Amino acid sequence: KNKEIWGVSTELRMKKLNKGDEIIFYVKGTNQIKGILKVNSDWRESTELTWDDEKKINQIIYPYQIDLSTVVIGNVVYENLKDQLNFVEKKENFNMYLQAHITGPSNWGQPLDIHDYELIKNSLILPDGIGEGMK
Repeated sequence: KNKEIWGVSTELRMKKLNKGDEIIFYVKGTNQIKGILKVNSDWRESTELTWDDEKKINQIIYPYQIDLSTVVIGNVVYENLKDQLNFVEKKENFNMYLQAHITGPSNWGQPLDIHDYELIKNSLILPDGIGEGMK
């Protein structure tokens, strides 16, 4: 987030995101959606150690990178939104929709509809306990 860069480990994962797309970031272990960032560049191959886990082993793990800009940052408990989200069809198994797909992001690599995007974005902005975000 601070570097406004995102990296992936394989070329296959690059095919789902292009300049102008927006990414909703869920942080594992927190049960929270933390923000929406916009892709501002084409993919490039990194030749530098960027991430802490790369520096720890002195090896590039995420060689393919894109530049991002912040749309909104906040904290929204994903479980609190699950009943209102269209992409969560099986509400009792809501976490399965966050599993990354081999070819790309969560939700089996499928984009969200406008309803789900707007619900998440607006929840990140609200300061009333649903979301604690700011633009």
